[in-house]
Amino acid sequence: MTWVSDMKYFYAFPGNPPFVGQVIEAAVSEFKRTSKIIHPWTENDITGRPLTDPIFENIDDSDVVVCDITKLNFNVVFEAGYAIARGKPIALTLNSGSSNDRAIFSSIGIFDTLGYSEYQNTAELISVLRGFECLEPLVVNYEKSNLSPIYLIEYPSKSDSLARIVSRIKKSHIRYRSFNPQEHTRLSALSAIENVASSNGVVIPIASSEAIAADIHNIRAAFVAGLSVGFGTPTLILQPFGGPVPLDVRDFAETFKHPDEINDYIASFSGEVLERMQAGRPRAQLGDSNLLRLSVGDPMAENEMTTLGTYFLDTDEYERVVRGEANLVVGRKGTGKTALFTQVRDNVRDNKKNIVVDLKPEGYQLKKLREEILDYLTEGAQEHLFVAFWEYILYIEIVYKILEKDSKNFARDPNLTDGYLSLSKLYEKQESLSEGDFSERLLALAESIAFTFTSSFGRPEERKRLTQAEITQLIHAKFLKEIREEVIAYLKHKSSLWILFDNLDKGWPPQGIDRVDTLILRCLIDAGKKIKRDMDRAGIKCVSVVFVRNDVYEILMRNTSDFGKEIKIPLDWTQRDILREVIRRRIADRTERDFSALWNRYFVPLYKGEETFSYFLDRSLMRPRNLIKMIIHARGYAINMRRDRIEEEAIEKGLMIYANDVLKEADQELSDINPKARDMLYRFFGESKEFNKEDFVTIVMESDMDEAEANQIISHLLYFAFVGIREPGGEVEYIYDYQYNMKLMEVKIEKAKGHIMYALNPAFWPVLRVN
Repeated sequence: MTWVSDMKYFYAFPGNPPFVGQVIEAAVSEFKRTSKIIHPWTENDITGRPLTDPIFENIDDSDVVVCDITKLNFNVVFEAGYAIARGKPIALTLNSGSSNDRAIFSSIGIFDTLGYSEYQNTAELISVLRGFECLEPLVVNYEKSNLSPIYLIEYPSKSDSLARIVSRIKKSHIRYRSFNPQEHTRLSALSAIENVASSNGVVIPIASSEAIAADIHNIRAAFVAGLSVGFGTPTLILQPFGGPVPLDVRDFAETFKHPDEINDYIASFSGEVLERMQAGRPRAQLGDSNLLRLSVGDPMAENEMTTLGTYFLDTDEYERVVRGEANLVVGRKGTGKTALFTQVRDNVRDNKKNIVVDLKPEGYQLKKLREEILDYLTEGAQEHLFVAFWEYILYIEIVYKILEKDSKNFARDPNLTDGYLSLSKLYEKQESLSEGDFSERLLALAESIAFTFTSSFGRPEERKRLTQAEITQLIHAKFLKEIREEVIAYLKHKSSLWILFDNLDKGWPPQGIDRVDTLILRCLIDAGKKIKRDMDRAGIKCVSVVFVRNDVYEILMRNTSDFGKEIKIPLDWTQRDILREVIRRRIADRTERDFSALWNRYFVPLYKGEETFSYFLDRSLMRPRNLIKMIIHARGYAINMRRDRIEEEAIEKGLMIYANDVLKEADQELSDINPKARDMLYRFFGESKEFNKEDFVTIVMESDMDEAEANQIISHLLYFAFVGIREPGGEVEYIYDYQYNMKLMEVKIEKAKGHIMYALNPAFWPVLRVN
């Protein structure tokens, strides 16, 4: 290859293992006799010297930036992100002849989507470096978003500090979107680039080295931090006292000993973001592509709050919720519960005389209540406690919403003035609950009850049998009666009250959903019904709806004899044409109605002889979120390869990434309801795509699992559409082909008298390497 003259390379690599640095230094020395300048930069993650200025100068002065990721190093990954943002061609290398971190690449998600070159010795590395001269920068061309201007990288596990970060951002009234590891198993490079490039501010908490999955989170954080600093975006990097202290970001990082210290950092950061939004900075622009105009939104509805209404499909389920026909919305993960929640809330909130209480906590906030109290109460006492707990917190939130909504109107409306002032005084009496957002108030109340309980009744060896009066007293019964009366009096001057509750099943224990989890949820539903009865008696329209996963609902059904009386709306997708319309609305330019014309603008029409969209749909488990993920992954690969259309190679690569994502998510979904099923799907690695019942049981069974337990897991696999069934000569059918009626599928299997074949869903084929 003929080299272009006077090219400058910046080569960042970790100080450990030393062998890698020795190979790199040897390769670099070979180029000293050429016109190429390769500047090696060793990163040791040691403290004591500021590095950012010389690093930035060298990267900005280079034509190509090379980063070695053999052993993942915060500073090296930070520099890779910085280089991409500065418009530098980026190349990654990995020494496959030494111990390396490739095993965790799929969990992180950045490097296998960027791609990397492997070498084992100096000669191979020299050859690899010679191939980097024709690299081009990654395409970046994104408008800054004033709709959700802050981008947040969340911790893998919930914590008080993360709750405080989210609460303070909400307090600033600046919308945010986030990468949530509990919803997305991986962070693709393109997703990170797009989100940071279009943001006016980025918040990056660094995890302490003792935290769960800290190594994976901090590498993601390093890449995002490098991007943000490179784009010149206001960046808030927060880390707990004691480190880790990354060298490249030491000048940017803020350290806190207690979550309270986060308040000031977020306040200062929010001011920077507002200044940036008002300044109207020019967009980041390093190129253009047809695919950059393709947007399908975000797989998480939480990140689409401001745009969802432009392409949301008003289904019959949506219309039924708006009419107040049910108190439960039930659906699998990824079927659009949160999207429906958001649209219902926004629709009802358009009427200024409605009071809409929209609550999205996470289950971990009740952890202290479970640990401190429940072990000392009988089942009946537990139920009474939680119904009273939810009734109290819901009334508190109703008051909070009233005070927030009418803060500017109450003085001008004589019908509201006295009632508003009375509610304000009542709310102020609850000092521990007046600050923060709902999640913080929920946590504060749980901790307050736990403290009162242990102070009053101690910690006996056996469960404490409290009277109903004693339990009620823990929830401030006198105050509850007073606030109920004031709320009813006030709402008589309003149109209706809506209580919408989502997210409670997030953050539930990894060992699976237990009796207490379902008790907490059932008591929430009962408390909502109790409030509705209070309102109905007063002639006030009230709708209370809880959005819940259908696997949790099924457990509630099994554990509660009369739970089937609840009025539920199932949010399950069975019609392929409706899912096609969901995607059409997301990619439409408002003038083109024909789906095929729109789709073929960005995708090749056929993949392996099948219509491309149908191929995707067959691997989606009939969940909109999965379709969106497949499109995003394929698009990301195509853009990284500088393609103007998503062709076969990008589809194949995108589906491999998606298969890895959906496998991890499916394993989590399965183990949530049956802890013995953890890692079960991985047992199908290398197996056939179809198997008879005997082989199926053999694959599923473990040494500590009997056949009855194996059959139960098989039922779960069928229920979630991870596996389908096929009669001889017939097509594979999944649970959605039976309208999600498991009984119909079981009857079909029983009548086939052993002739049924079981088929693994093709969504998992690439990652499990089925035969």
